Amino acid sequence: MPETGLPLKPYHLFQHRGKHYCLNVEEMQAHALSEPEASLLERYRAAPDAQLSTEQIALLQKLALWGDDAKQTQPKPPEPDVAPLPVISLTLILTEECNLGCVYCYGQENNTGRMSEATARRAIDWFVGQAGNVQDLNVTFFGGEPLLMFPLMKKVADYALAKAKAASKEIAFQITTNGTLLDEEIIDFLKEYQVRVLVSLDGPKEIHDAQRPFPDGRGSYDLLLPKIQKLLAAIPQAVAHAVIMDDTDPVPIKASLKDLGFASISTNFASLASLDFADGQKAAPRDFSPAIAENIKESDAWLDLIKKRDSQKLHHLAKNSHLLTAMTALLHQRKRYHACGAGLGLLAVGTSGDLYLCHRFNNQEEYRLGSVDDNTYADSAYRLSPTLFNPLCRVCFARYYCAGSCKYDNAASCGSVHTPPKEICQLRQSELELAASVVVSLSKEDQEYLVAQGLIRPKPCLLDF
Repeated sequence: MPETGLPLKPYHLFQHRGKHYCLNVEEMQAHALSEPEASLLERYRAAPDAQLSTEQIALLQKLALWGDDAKQTQPKPPEPDVAPLPVISLTLILTEECNLGCVYCYGQENNTGRMSEATARRAIDWFVGQAGNVQDLNVTFFGGEPLLMFPLMKKVADYALAKAKAASKEIAFQITTNGTLLDEEIIDFLKEYQVRVLVSLDGPKEIHDAQRPFPDGRGSYDLLLPKIQKLLAAIPQAVAHAVIMDDTDPVPIKASLKDLGFASISTNFASLASLDFADGQKAAPRDFSPAIAENIKESDAWLDLIKKRDSQKLHHLAKNSHLLTAMTALLHQRKRYHACGAGLGLLAVGTSGDLYLCHRFNNQEEYRLGSVDDNTYADSAYRLSPTLFNPLCRVCFARYYCAGSCKYDNAASCGSVHTPPKEICQLRQSELELAASVVVSLSKEDQEYLVAQGLIRPKPCLLDF
């Protein structure tokens, strides 16, 4: 009989709809358990120093939790402090001004800066110059409302394309806009320059007008609607982005955006409006129970539609899914070490040319990383993965899926970019559990069908470079 107290890979046990599951955290593998198997693992967890039974040994080996490599699951040494990573995605904050007065806006009321053409050119020069051997770059036009600076946007696009061509690089463009200033000239520009368009639209008229009014309180939905119709006629792949407030039910929001003709819809949860880190403001906890309930329905929908081989509905579900990323991670056994690229290949340029972690940190001096007039920028504080150094993340079973959460949300809720709020942790943990319950129910034929339909990418070969 083997020694007791042997090192095991970390695992997580949970139930969903009366069924038992185990997640091998380090391997990013999900397993379905019988009730006796779940009982064996529970008994081991309750008494890890007790002598292992034959059944427990067999189960631990089956789940790849115990073996010679279990001793090597300790945290890796700190990542080296090397030269800054090349920035491949740059957000240009063309203006801090906006023609709407959204209730959840994180911008500061006294921020009215506008980027000059000279600053914009220096930003593009810096961006292309620091990219090194990276060939494909991305520029996002942002605000405020970036279309308030449409003349500058056109000049920047032409300058960026010429600069990239001279350096044998490619630049793609993206814009996040409230859509209220769209007209034929702007839509033609967006189409000609193949700009990926993301429109902020919060769902049905009553919700949208309550959350995204003009400064005088008038709703913006009626003005926006015909402009959206013209946009989708010219650029049908435009994406709708809705902000979810508090305990708002996301179902009618997504349904209304689908009815408008959007094939792709993204959602996010609102952060504290007018956040001022210097004053120590922190966002109140948010209620994500409606989102979790919607994700439970989504997990049921995935299984139902896969078994029915309903390709059309599956493709729509995939475009608006909150679980697909976690499902793919489990199917590919893929680990994620950073929640996003902020400070790690993605930066924002403020109106004065200062560099920030991302657009949401604009004008926050603590998160200023440098300037486009500098030869380098300071990203070393964000290089180390939260899965390695963050005490909360290191013991979380969802650490390789969540990877520490949005830095701005963390700072807004907990006062540190490195500390995720509890409600976000609960949401991400729920997403991974639900994804696991779907994945373990898929047969080999089901997985091959998802790949054949382009819903899940083929698992990368370890020998592919």
